[in-house]
Amino acid sequence: MPALMSIGRIKADIEVDSVKAENISIYVVPDNAQSVDLIIGRTWLDLPHIAYTKIGERVHIGYQEDELFGNFPTDEKVNPVCL
Repeated sequence: MPALMSIGRIKADIEVDSVKAENISIYVVPDNAQSVDLIIGRTWLDLPHIAYTKIGERVHIGYQEDELFGNFPTDEKVNPVCL
C-alpha cells in the first residue's frame, strides 16, 4: 500500500450517529487521494467512551456507557437444557 503525505492537519469535534468526540485530529489530503470526503478511523473509534460493532454490512456506533448492544439479536443457536 503506497504512503500518502498529508498536506495539512486541523483539530475538530466529530459526531457520528449522535456520538461525539472532541478535539480529534483530521489530516487533509489532496482531493484525488481518496474517493470519499472523510474517513473515520481507529483514532476516533477506539476512544474509551465510544463503542461499536459490525453486524452484517452495518456498523453500529454508540456510547460505551449506554450498553446499547445488549439487546442486539445474534445468530447464535441455543439448545435448551432440561434439568
